Amino acid sequence: MAYIRHKLEILVDIDNPITEINGVIDAYLRLHPGQEYEILTQLQRDITAGIAHYEKLKGGGNDEQRGIIGSTTATNACGNES
Repeated sequence: MAYIRHKLEILVDIDNPITEINGVIDAYLRLHPGQEYEILTQLQRDITAGIAHYEKLKGGGNDEQRGIIGSTTATNACGNES
């Protein structure tokens, strides 16, 4: 049986992470019209959880002090449940 899979290969310049990450996000958004809001809001949750994780590592206070209220059950880019 044939297996059909959509694949996006991206080559990025690791010396320019912000611009390259933005480009990857833009590419995904263009491939999923109508899902932009859902994709971006999930990324926002994951990024917020990642920032909170690194703030805790640096001793940046508790969640309430940083204004982080509630939680989601998604796994963020750091591999932590948020």
